[in-house]
Amino acid sequence: MYRSLIRQTIDNPFGLGLSNETFWHNIPIDSGIVSVLFSMGWLGSFLFAAGILHLFLVEGRAPRKGDEFASVCRAIAVALLVMILSGNIFVGMNGMMFWTFAAMNLSGYRLSAAETFPSFERH
Repeated sequence: MYRSLIRQTIDNPFGLGLSNETFWHNIPIDSGIVSVLFSMGWLGSFLFAAGILHLFLVEGRAPRKGDEFASVCRAIAVALLVMILSGNIFVGMNGMMFWTFAAMNLSGYRLSAAETFPSFERH
C-alpha cells in the first residue's frame, strides 16, 4: 500500500492541493505524513515541516521556569504532533487542538521574553 502511495507522490512532486484526501484510487491514506505529501508535494511538505520545527525548536523554546501552563501547552502540542504517524492531525478536531496549543506555547514564550527583556519587540 505504501509503496503505491509513495510512487504516486514521486510521480506528482507538486502535490494535489489541499483536499484532505482519505482515499486514493481505493487505497486508504492513514498516515499524516503521506497525506501532507499528497496535499503539498515534496517542496511544500519540506517547507511546512521546516515551519513546524522552527515553531517548536526556535520560537517556542521552553519559557521561564515555573510557567507550568506554557510547559503543558508545549507537551500537548508535541504529543499531538507525534500522532501524525497515525493520521492527518492538521485538520479537524485534532488540528484545532494542535494549532491552539502550539499558539499558546508560542505566546507563552513571547510573554516570557517580553517580561525578561522589556525592550523585546518583534513584528
